[in-house]
Amino acid sequence: MANRTTHQGRTIKTFEESFKKLSNYVIATSPGTPAITNGARLGITTQEMTDIADFRLRWDTGMKIYGDKRNTRTTLVKDELMLIIKEFVDYDKKHHLTNRVASNPIATLEDYGAFNIIQGTSLAKSTHTRASEPGSKRVVITLKEIGHLFHTLEVTSPDKLGRGMEDGVSHVLFYKVITDADAVAPLFKNYEYVGNVKNGIITITHSDELLGQKAWYIACVENSMGEKGVPSEAIGFIII
Repeated sequence: MANRTTHQGRTIKTFEESFKKLSNYVIATSPGTPAITNGARLGITTQEMTDIADFRLRWDTGMKIYGDKRNTRTTLVKDELMLIIKEFVDYDKKHHLTNRVASNPIATLEDYGAFNIIQGTSLAKSTHTRASEPGSKRVVITLKEIGHLFHTLEVTSPDKLGRGMEDGVSHVLFYKVITDADAVAPLFKNYEYVGNVKNGIITITHSDELLGQKAWYIACVENSMGEKGVPSEAIGFIII
């Protein structure tokens, strides 16, 4: 599911439905203790939440004017709404909001529905042949190179020679989490999706403020239906 792009509507009518559903959902309280918003649970940052709220304010303001067909619905108003659609679609892609939710290990069917993530989830209705389940397939991460503010990792299957993927594997998803240097490996639910492994190799770069901390990595396979295999063993390295 990590290759999904934004699933927001591209017309005024469809965007009105999809974006309002998303923007309402991220600020709603998520079940659990302590209570947090759905956005916070899914790893959407405070700044991103503010940006979504700003898009929503602009959209609602424009729609109020657009809704008056006899007096204020003009070409300029329509153009402004279409511009907001384009800007939010670009923002979603740039910040990988949809991709991050699609690849989040704790995401639920309700989360997928709020972000219109259908393909690759059990929400999909497909007549295609059922993809093979990933089952117990897992990968192993090894350090290939370490340098200033970066780690290059090799990800391989213990049951296949070379860097190729096992049969039935469409993607290898990669996750990381940052901890203090002396911390133990966190639980999988605390990791953040950072991308897919390409040709068995992935390079993760870090910002200056993370110097001396420890980056932990986990990877897991995913089939064409978005079903994940068993997470790899966590492996961690100091950021130098």
